[in-house]
Parts: sequence; structure tokens; C-alpha cells
Amino acid sequence: MPADVDVVVIGAGVAGLEAARMAAALGHEVEIWDIAKSAGGQVPLALAAPDKEDVAGVWTYRVDEIKRLGVAIQLGVKITADALRLYAPDLVVVATGSRPRNLPMPLDVRVPVLQSWEALLNASAIKPGSKVTIIGGGMVGIETAEVLGVRGCAVTVIEMLPVVAREMARNNRYDVLARLEQYGIRLLTETTIEKVVDGKLVLIHKAERSFHDPGDAVVLAVGPEPNRDATAIIEE
Repeated sequence: MPADVDVVVIGAGVAGLEAARMAAALGHEVEIWDIAKSAGGQVPLALAAPDKEDVAGVWTYRVDEIKRLGVAIQLGVKITADALRLYAPDLVVVATGSRPRNLPMPLDVRVPVLQSWEALLNASAIKPGSKVTIIGGGMVGIETAEVLGVRGCAVTVIEMLPVVAREMARNNRYDVLARLEQYGIRLLTETTIEKVVDGKLVLIHKAERSFHDPGDAVVLAVGPEPNRDATAIIEE
């Protein structure tokens, strides 16, 4: 990248701040824009589960560096093609991260269906003591299960793979699984959802079918998908 380039970074999460930090450190004029009213992106999600305090440094280091380098963060910005043309940057960096993925099948379970992100960030989304089914036993699903377990919920996690939270570091995974056992959280591995019948999930585990009552709420934790909305705006 040539010197003295005006750069706009769209997205004020960890990736956006890191891109801005690197560009500003090279001597470029940088602004960060975000449609949200607060910076951080998915950092609150990363810190929502118990025993995650050490993760905060990933964010606070970059915030301190951005301040030191004098990079402006514009929040609550309506990001449009016209706004970009008016500002006329030499380079636009898209760092808008991801959003939660929906199931590829309809889920007529007659109870609220939430994304794990909502359950993690909003303590009032699911009442304490509720019976909850989580679809997806990756790291986010397991951390959501732990948060709900702390709130006294009876949680069942449905995961198609033989193990849950396989992307976690080994020691962290063992600690989390021990706490899940303490909270009585039920883990159904190697289990898929075939369909919904009369509001109940039809589960398949090793070729055997069973009916599962979803309880008071279903939480989806089937992974993220890229948020490319800003890319379409830039291409206008």
C-alpha cells in the first residue's frame, strides 16, 4: 500500500480495529465506521460465558493502540455508497464479521426459537429455570448451555458430531464439560433432527428415532455465516 492513503475500515470489532491499527501504524489516515452504537463487535459474546476474563485483553490492547495512533471511530453511521463517495477514501476495508446462521429446515416447535447470541447477551431472553433445547454443540452452543445452566435452566444440547466443543482448547474443554455435568446438562451427541411432528423434534441417534419435547425455548447454535452486506454497498 502506498504511503499517505486515506482508509475507511467498516466494522469496529476486533478485526476492524486490527486492520485500522496496522494501517495507521504504517502512516495512513484511518477512520473506522460502524452502524452499531458501540464498538466491540462480537467481543461481548466472547466474554459472556463464565471464566472468559482473559479474553478481554484481545480487545483492550487494540482499543489502547487505536487511541494512541489517533484513529477516529465513527459509531451509529449509516453506511451508504453516497457516504463513501462523499468521504472519498483511497481504500475501504470491510471487517463486518459474521452473523448467526439459521437452520436449513423449518422449525415449527410452538415455542420461542432464539439465536445463541441473543441468549448469551440478554439475560431476560430466557427465564431462569426454563427447560431449553440447544441445537448445536460447538463452542458457542456449549458456552450458551453453561450460561443457562448457571441460571438454573434444564438444558439439552443436540449435536450431530461424536463430541461437543471440539474447537476448544483441551484444558478449557475439560473444565467446561465438568461444569456442565455439575449443572445436569444433557448432551446428545451423534444425533440429528429429522423433522418436527406436533411440536416435538424427531431425533435420530444411530438409526434409532425418538421424540424430544423442546421445552420452553429452542436456542440455535449452528455456527455463523459471513456478513457481506457492506460489500454490496461498496460495489454500488
